[in-house]
Amino acid sequence: MKKSFLNLLFLSLSLFVYAQECTTTWPYLYSDFSEGKVYYKSGNVESKFLNISIIENRLHFIEGEDIVELKSANNIAKVEIIKDCYLPYMGKFYQVISQGKEDGCLALIITGDFKSLSESSGAYGSSSNTTSSMDLSSIDVRYRMYSNINHMSLRNNKDEGKTIPLLKKYFFITDGNIIPAKAKDVENSLPDAQKKKEFKTFVKANKIKWNNPTDLAKLLAIL
Repeated sequence: MKKSFLNLLFLSLSLFVYAQECTTTWPYLYSDFSEGKVYYKSGNVESKFLNISIIENRLHFIEGEDIVELKSANNIAKVEIIKDCYLPYMGKFYQVISQGKEDGCLALIITGDFKSLSESSGAYGSSSNTTSSMDLSSIDVRYRMYSNINHMSLRNNKDEGKTIPLLKKYFFITDGNIIPAKAKDVENSLPDAQKKKEFKTFVKANKIKWNNPTDLAKLLAIL
């Protein structure tokens, strides 16, 4: 009971991290690059000032005066930014928002809804909003280079961009697999008919809402 309470408390605190706005001139989860640690599979630990890009969920860090993207995550076990923990999979960094038994966890990916932004502003079409168009073009060019971007210059202009709508997607990470937090995906990931039956019974008994991270965290008990 105590562990369940702590998990739910941890989940609640995690969901307050992203109060700051992400903009076309500051497409990052955190309001600035924050002190963090990179834990390598070798056992080594390295301290850096880190942030997560909402373009492709890549890890960026400060090197000298510039913002640089981590080139490879193959040798990284996890990353901590302030009190948040991220796990790397296929180059993207998933935030752990609730820990289950053993290595299983509920994780979150937050990305910018650039399609919605461009449609609302007409940034790639017949828009009269020249600023929005320039901002989106700036993101496409500068942030896909991931190098030689001056940190202070970017930071000083971060409030001049257009607000980027955010998309949140939840996943279960278990036994090295990433499973979208959707009923059919979870059911299909289960190994046999008995497990699927237990899963359906649990979902019904607990009235699991698949858009509610607190409900999703409860499923860690049976995954």
